[in-house]
Amino acid sequence: MNVSVSRYFYLRKNWRIVSFKKFYRKLSFISSTDRNPDRLYSLIKKLTEISTDHLTPEIQLRLITSDCYLWHSKVEDCLFSDPYWAFYWPGGQSLARFLLDNSGIIKHQSVLDLGSGCGALAIVSKLLGASHVVANDIDPVAIAAIRMNSALNNVTVNTDNRNLFHEKTLSTNVVLLGDMLYDIGLTVNVARWMKNLPNNTLVLIGDPGRSESHLYLSKMNFKKVVEYELTPTAKMENNGIHSSSVWIWERWRASPFVEKI
Repeated sequence: MNVSVSRYFYLRKNWRIVSFKKFYRKLSFISSTDRNPDRLYSLIKKLTEISTDHLTPEIQLRLITSDCYLWHSKVEDCLFSDPYWAFYWPGGQSLARFLLDNSGIIKHQSVLDLGSGCGALAIVSKLLGASHVVANDIDPVAIAAIRMNSALNNVTVNTDNRNLFHEKTLSTNVVLLGDMLYDIGLTVNVARWMKNLPNNTLVLIGDPGRSESHLYLSKMNFKKVVEYELTPTAKMENNGIHSSSVWIWERWRASPFVEKI
């Protein structure tokens, strides 16, 4: 596969390319089975750089940027398996920007950042005074990155490595999802999972409109509240995506679509 790491992962999220583990089964990736924290921290630090070139320059994040080796290297040379955590996706950027512009929404609230990735939403929530913040991601490498990014911003967030789609009960005031609906299957999983949330749970989704996700969000009784134009860098990285929106949902019981799932 003669394509750079950066190009591959942006294409994969935009066009749902299958996992390259299918093509490179014999390669030795730093994967979800590698739980040596010192090794992970060292590699993340070596192969990323601190960036504020995004919609939320108030926070610093370790990312794979165009100045990094992995940005230009071939997919088969990537040491990480599916490093979604190394990119600050448009949906996450727009939702984090919205929270920073409307800080009262999550102040003193318990917050779950589902599919946290680089941890930006959890970090912003903590900075804005949320009472309890959990950053959830099923990839242990992402958990390491979240802890590093939290330290960069002088906050501490709780981390959770479980697949919460399998959890039937969950206690939190606010659920944040940044760029999680890039696949129809994921969208359906999110809708099913939402059925188990308490009625008063506030769900906020940042989404750039991949896979006609806006159609599903409307069916699920989400309301679009704002749309942000991306930075020039984010536009370049995301193959023509120019903006990302924030959607809000408070009462799933009013949605026949969710009831049928």
